[in-house]
Amino acid sequence: MGEKAKLLGSLDVAAVIDAVCEFYKVDRDYILTKNSRNNEARQVLLYLSCKFCRGKYSLSKLGEHLGALTVGSLTSGRYKMAAKINFDAFNKNHIKVKNENGDYRWISK
Repeated sequence: MGEKAKLLGSLDVAAVIDAVCEFYKVDRDYILTKNSRNNEARQVLLYLSCKFCRGKYSLSKLGEHLGALTVGSLTSGRYKMAAKINFDAFNKNHIKVKNENGDYRWISK
């Protein structure tokens, strides 16, 4: 794995949750609600968590942090959002994430 790929996969899931909540102006309870249909913020959270937190967490650990999701549900949500991002320009916006050092960086598709 290249240095850039390692960096992208090393975010803390709490930082991604906070960034998505801030971006969509929703609270943590809303974004972590299991079985919520048409919750774009949650779908983006699943996608970004899978993409940017895999360096620190397995899929099963990510599922625990994101509302007791199974690996299958997490993977399905990730693929659905990835397909949507390819067609929906709105979701190509950047989201600012704070890392452990307190620094911010912008992440996107």
